[in-house]
Parts: sequence; structure tokens; C-alpha cells
Amino acid sequence: MPGRITTHGKRLAALGLHPRLVHLLVRGGGGNRLAADIAALLSDRDPWRYRPGQARPADLGLRLQAMASVRERQRPDGGADAGKIRQLLRLSDRLYRQCRQLPHDDNTLSAGALLSLAYPERIAQRRSSGEGRYLLASGSGAELPPDDGLAVADYLAVAHMDAGSREGRIWLAMAVDLAELTSLHASQVRETDELNWDEPRQRVVARKVTRLGALQLSVRETQAPRGAEATKLLLQAVRRHGLDCLPWNDVSRQLQARLSHAARLEPDGGWPRVVDECLEDNLEDWLLP
Repeated sequence: MPGRITTHGKRLAALGLHPRLVHLLVRGGGGNRLAADIAALLSDRDPWRYRPGQARPADLGLRLQAMASVRERQRPDGGADAGKIRQLLRLSDRLYRQCRQLPHDDNTLSAGALLSLAYPERIAQRRSSGEGRYLLASGSGAELPPDDGLAVADYLAVAHMDAGSREGRIWLAMAVDLAELTSLHASQVRETDELNWDEPRQRVVARKVTRLGALQLSVRETQAPRGAEATKLLLQAVRRHGLDCLPWNDVSRQLQARLSHAARLEPDGGWPRVVDECLEDNLEDWLLP
């Protein structure tokens, strides 16, 4: 009945996790050990030991590797706390058992893709301005230290970060493949046709742009544009650069000078005002046609 929680909903509520992590487990499907490990990791404090003078690596994959090592009764590499990892494994096992009855997904999602399900607004794209600087799907900025191992990844799924005055600091994330992202989040991907003025080439260009939130995933130039919108951009460019950007020649300027002289000699003669300021103010009347 509407308004009543289903048996499936009760089972999910019994997990006792944040709804984001529950969503990760549900989309991961029953029997997904990796999804259970990620949910366990994100539900507790970071098992990576703090060492004075050393920044914790942001890669969540290192924690997952440590969990896999301890599960195989091996010593975890790096700075993971083995005792804390064993606690997380017990939580992961419980989540795994509770989720076994969920429908199985035929697709095997990577760890980064699973993480992006919990935090889709934190899918991050590396900026062209340098390593470690990212734009989030939400439109916010984020950054990693340039020496962090993830700082060269083109796309990240971000789990934990804090807000900065300009860009937030990423603490936990995973690299993720663009093709997997666009497939997994296809319902949020938008393709639009856009017209823009290309300053280096001094022309209007038409592009087909694919976006995920604030992220520009791909740009493809299409057929040369026509119509009112393209003309508007052309006129804006002329106003921005001044009349000298037009193909004036000596004959053009001489005609302009003669018309201006005639207007001065015969003020009531109906001569058009063709000084540059008037021409720039009335481009639609004389240049557009």
C-alpha cells in the first residue's frame, strides 16, 4: 500500500547505514563483496595510520587492498592498521550476508564506479590547469596535493572531502573510467547543441557538448552554423573588437569620409550618420542586411 514500507525497504533500513551507502549496496547487487567492503570502509574512520610529516594517500583502493590482504591472512602493505582492518572486515561480512538476497547485477562494476553511485555529485574531472585540481559534477572545485598518486587521474569518484575557501581538499577517492561513468550514469548525461564565438579563429562555431552535471565530458564540432543566433554572436564580436575588425579598405573609408562631409555641408539633406560611433550603435540596420 502507498505510504507503507516494503519488506525490501525494511531489509535495507536494517543495514543501519547512511542512505548513500545503502544505495551503493543495492546497485552493487547481492553477493557483491567489493560493494560490502567499500560500504564498510566509508562507514567508519580511515584505517590508514597517521604518520607525522606524511600525508595520508587519498586512494581508497589502497585500503581495499589492505582488506584483501588481511582477509587472506597476510600482513597489509603500507600504512594500514591491521586491527582496524579486521574490524572493517567483520562489518563487511555482516553487510555481505544481509545483502545476499538482493537481485544480482550481471555487470561487474569497478570500485570507482561503485563509489560514484554513493556520491554522484562528487564525480570529479581533472582541470586542464594542472595536476591535482578538479571540477566536481556539482560545480564546486576540489584539489589533491600534486604528489598524491591520484593527482594524475582524469576522473575521480570522491568519497570524503572538506570545503575550502576556493577548492575543497579531497581526502578519499578512487580513479574511475569515463566510459564506465557515462554508462552507469546515463540518465544524468545530457547532450546539447551550442553556438559560441571562437576568439582564436575569429568565427562562430557549433559544437555538440556532452555533460554530466557541471562536467564537460566531450565536445564535437558540427556543421557551420547559420541563423539569427549565429548572426547575434557575430554582431557581438564586431562590437567587442570595433569596426576595424571588418574588411575596410581605402575605398570604404573614403566613402565614409565623403558622406560625413556631405552631412556637414547639408545638415538637412537626410544624409546618413556614418561616423564609427553611430555605425557601431546601429549594426543591425546596416551591417546585418
